[in-house]
Amino acid sequence: MIKVVAAIVIQNDHVLLARRPPEKHHGLLWEFPGGKVEAGESPAAALARELREELNWDVVVGPLFDSIARNSDGVITEVCFYLTNACPDSTPQPLEGQEIVWANSQIISQLALTPADAIIAGRLLKDGQIRPIP
Repeated sequence: MIKVVAAIVIQNDHVLLARRPPEKHHGLLWEFPGGKVEAGESPAAALARELREELNWDVVVGPLFDSIARNSDGVITEVCFYLTNACPDSTPQPLEGQEIVWANSQIISQLALTPADAIIAGRLLKDGQIRPIP
């Protein structure tokens, strides 16, 4: 099984989304930023590492929000979505040429998200707004 982690960062009723590179699976679709968990690595450590490597961004990984498993040609991938907070004075800066956006509920509804991320985005929205999460 492949384990993947993704960050749900909510600031001022907006969530951070990143656009996948065109050459990757689900190319040019939008997703919550993150990446694969390496052998011997905890999910929280993997998520912090991925955001540092890809966005030069320091975060504090919080609790698990939700997870989705999918089977693609016999390969099972589990994507775990964690509530995540940015460290003070830290802002995301794409280091790999990817686009990022702070999306409110209206923007989210207009973006083409990966299938798993679309499910999670739907769970984040309540009455057309990003719901507050304690």
